[in-house]
Amino acid sequence: MKALIIGFGSAGKRHARTLTEISDISEIHFVTKQELKKGIFYRNLEEVPLDQYNYIIVASETSKHYEQLKFIVSNVSNKIILCEKPLFSKRESLSLNGNQIFVGYQLRYHHFIKKLRELTKNQKVFSCFAYCGYYLPFWRNDRNLADTYSAFQSKGGGVMLDLSHEIDYIIHLFGDISKFHAYFSRISNLDIDSEDYMTMIGITNSGVYVTITLDYISLINLRLIIVHAEEFSAYIDLYNGELKYKDKKNEFTESVGRLDSDKLTKEMHEDILSSRKIACSFNEALKVVELIDSIKELSK
Repeated sequence: MKALIIGFGSAGKRHARTLTEISDISEIHFVTKQELKKGIFYRNLEEVPLDQYNYIIVASETSKHYEQLKFIVSNVSNKIILCEKPLFSKRESLSLNGNQIFVGYQLRYHHFIKKLRELTKNQKVFSCFAYCGYYLPFWRNDRNLADTYSAFQSKGGGVMLDLSHEIDYIIHLFGDISKFHAYFSRISNLDIDSEDYMTMIGITNSGVYVTITLDYISLINLRLIIVHAEEFSAYIDLYNGELKYKDKKNEFTESVGRLDSDKLTKEMHEDILSSRKIACSFNEALKVVELIDSIKELSK
C-alpha cells in the first residue's frame, strides 16, 4: 500500500515516523516545499498522480485543509484519507465522491479515554470537566511564534481549533452538546491575533453537564478530565497518564506513563486501515467545526 503525506511540518513528520512501523505501508511519498534528502516528493499537490496512492494524509496547516481535500475528492474516488485535526477552519460543504475521510483526533486512542468510555457505558453521568493548557511559545519552541499557524486566526489558529481534541472526545464520550454558553478571547500578552483562552459550559443530548476550558497560557502542560457519575468519580491526567477512580465501595489508581503522540497516531492509522472502530469520521469532525463556529457566533 502506497501512502502520500501532504505537508511535512511536525504533524507530517509524526505521520511519516508512525507509518514506517505499519507493515501494510510499502512506500511513503510527500508533498512539501522542503528539500528532502531522500524519498519521492512533489512540490505541489496538483502534480501528484493521486490515483497511485491508497492512503492519503493531509497534514498541512488548517487553513489549507478544505481546498486540498476538495482537490483530492474531485480527482479520485474510493480512497482512504486522513486529515489532521481540525477538519476545517470553518464549516464547509464537501462531496466525498466515494472517498472515506477520517480526522486525526488520536486522543480517542488514549488508554484512559477508552477506559472512560467503558466505565460510562451503562452509567448515568452527571458532569464532565475537560481542560487543556499549554504555553504556546514552549509548545511551538522549534519555531518563532510569527512562523506558526497557531498564532493566526487566518491560518486556523486559536485554542478552539488547535486544541479541539477536548471538544471531540467530549462528543465522542457523551454525545452532541446541544446547549451551551461560552467565552473566548486573547487574554495574555502573547504576540498573536488568535484567541488564547476559551471556556464553555454546556449540556449534551444525554444530559451530561460539561465544562471545557482551553488555553495557550499555562506554563504547566495540563490535560485533565474530571467525571462524576452516579456510581463513581474519576480524575484523569492524560498528559502524565494517571487515573484516580473511586466508587461507593472501592478506589484505585492506575498509571500508563506520559502521553505518547506517536503511539496514539500509530494506533489510529492501524484502526483506519482495518476495523475503524474508534476513528473520527468526517461527519463527526464536522460537528466539532460547527460547534466552534457557533461559539464564535456568540461574539458577533
